Amino acid sequence: MKLPLFAVVCASLILSAAAQAGEIRLNQRFSGNGLPTMVDTNGDGITAAHGNFYVRGTPGRATVDSFNEFTDFMPYFAEGCDLRAGLVAQTYVATFDDLSMLFYQATDGFLCFSLSTFLIEGEITGIISGGTGRFTGATGTWLNNFEGFSAGVGMNVFQGTITGKVEVP
Repeated sequence: MKLPLFAVVCASLILSAAAQAGEIRLNQRFSGNGLPTMVDTNGDGITAAHGNFYVRGTPGRATVDSFNEFTDFMPYFAEGCDLRAGLVAQTYVATFDDLSMLFYQATDGFLCFSLSTFLIEGEITGIISGGTGRFTGATGTWLNNFEGFSAGVGMNVFQGTITGKVEVP
C-alpha cells in the first residue's frame, strides 16, 4: 500500500515541476552604458544609441546589447521631467552564462531629462520575441525602469530593473 502512495507523490512532484518550468519570472537589475551611433531608423535626424549592460537576477547573469532610438526631447513641464522623449525603436539581446539568448522588443516607452539635476529617468515596456538555447521559442512581457546621467562626451550610464515573465514552450 505504501509503494503506490509513494509513486503517486513522486509523480505529482515531477508533473508539478514540469508545469512550472514553462513560466520564468524576470526580476533583474542592470548597469551599463550607451553610446551614440550613426543609425537613424525613421529619418528624423535623431540617431540611435547602442548600449552594453551587465544583468543580475532571475533567470540568471547575462550581458545585454541594446539598440534604441527616441524622439527629440520636447518640453514636458512635470516635476523631475523638464524634457521628455518618446520611444521610436528598441531591441535588447541578453546572452546568459550558458550562452542561451533572450530577445526583447520594446512596444512603448519614454525618457525624461531634468534640467536641474541633469538626470535621465524612463520606462520602457515590451515583449519577449524568442531566444536560443533554453529560451528557444520564448514569449512574454517585460517592464524596464531606469535612470542615468552623462558620464562625458557622448556617453551615458544607466542603472535599473527589468521585471516581467517569460513563457518557454
